[in-house]
Amino acid sequence: LPPGPDRPRRLAGVRVQTAVARLLAFVAAASLVALTACSDQPDTLDRAATEGAVGRAVAADVAPSVTATRCPSERPREVGGTFTCKVTLEADKVLPVDVRQVDAKGALDVTPAAAVVFTERIVKELTAALKKEFGRSFTVRCDGETFEIRPPDSRSACRARDKTSSRKVTVTVTDAAGTLAFAVARAG
Repeated sequence: LPPGPDRPRRLAGVRVQTAVARLLAFVAAASLVALTACSDQPDTLDRAATEGAVGRAVAADVAPSVTATRCPSERPREVGGTFTCKVTLEADKVLPVDVRQVDAKGALDVTPAAAVVFTERIVKELTAALKKEFGRSFTVRCDGETFEIRPPDSRSACRARDKTSSRKVTVTVTDAAGTLAFAVARAG
């Protein structure tokens, strides 16, 4: 059968693609926030209001707490204008977000440029994918911090063990939504 959304793809060893990625809600729909404060200059966005709105949008949908938000100063009020802000989460992890002004009133569309990925989620999804693919249980160990900010196409390694073998698994975060792909090395 050809690969499909419910059938893993096999490439260079074994590649297991998660069937349904657990997307952060604000990634899937991108957050739309409105600025309520005006700057001293009516042709620019108010930096403090922009940072507050962006930080609140991220905080509403991301589990790690937002501790700070930094956006560029002196952004012109411009429909379609774009810029990048840096949102600091707990443990001093920085999440870059792309911001686009969507109307003349200063409403903003906030979209993360990277994924917040929890190691526990990687272990859980990889364990389930391996059991589905190979029909037996594996113990999975992934080193790393509780959560990481992972840009698209970033990779890390885990180890998967069953009763007869140990295999290296390359974990790829395929997009800013946090979709995971697993490449299992052949036992050997």
